[in-house]
Amino acid sequence: MKREGHLNPYSAYSDDSGCFAEAYQSICVVSGITDKLERLREELAQILIRNRVKEIKFEKVRTHCPKVKAAQEFADKAIENILAQYIKIDVLCWWLGDSRHNIYGRDDHANLARMYYKVLRNICEKWGNYDWTIYPDMGSKLDWGEVVGYLNNTRLIRKPFLMTLFQQDNFFINVKGVTPRDSIKEPLVQLADLFAGLACFSIDKKDLCTQWMRQKNYLSHPSLFCEHPETVIKPTDHNRFDLLYRVYTHAKKYELGVSLEQRGYIRSFSKNVPLNFWHYHPMNAKDKAPTRRRR
Repeated sequence: MKREGHLNPYSAYSDDSGCFAEAYQSICVVSGITDKLERLREELAQILIRNRVKEIKFEKVRTHCPKVKAAQEFADKAIENILAQYIKIDVLCWWLGDSRHNIYGRDDHANLARMYYKVLRNICEKWGNYDWTIYPDMGSKLDWGEVVGYLNNTRLIRKPFLMTLFQQDNFFINVKGVTPRDSIKEPLVQLADLFAGLACFSIDKKDLCTQWMRQKNYLSHPSLFCEHPETVIKPTDHNRFDLLYRVYTHAKKYELGVSLEQRGYIRSFSKNVPLNFWHYHPMNAKDKAPTRRRR
């Protein structure tokens, strides 16, 4: 059953990180009620103005102090809005070397579409909302027509309220439009890029991250022995680990279900939490990425 839209429509801003040649790929989607996202956009724009920065993306978090500070303030503002239940941030990561992706003739564009479908479907289920407008980074390699086709043929069941346990509320997802945005003009796409890049960096540098946390005395249960030789950590990586640990400590303080120390990279215990770092693993032997021959 398809219904009319809510009085407060929902929007999603997205970006993906990692060219197809890189080992780790990720998607980040910042979602929420449209008017709350518009307010967050203005707050992020003020951060850029205050720090005299035109654009902040993860790739720009290096050694330039204003950009590092702007990235930290972006992360703080995101957590603040998550706690207020205005937004959710979902990051889906995958490794091209796993059994799903390490196959002959893999179609990376089609696979990106499947991964966007997985994360966007999960977001629709978490919000319990059917009407969406999506604002991706205009630089994305994605065929949005394919993704929208998948989503708009997906029926979901909203969890019933206590007083209506015997009434199933079924609905089809309804993506009303996809409007690509220039990231330099859209702070919400920049926020998605920041979290997407942070997740890829975290898993790619997990051994170095553990070393960094040990040197900072941040580990709850430090080991007396190092599993890997100590590596000189570059200033850029120091600043990125600082940002990563900042997000983690905020998430831990407010019990958002995020882990970092256990595996050396940031991840969530459940994909249903409002700050979700979801690392995709093949579901079974038949879970394979699409190939160019089968498409």
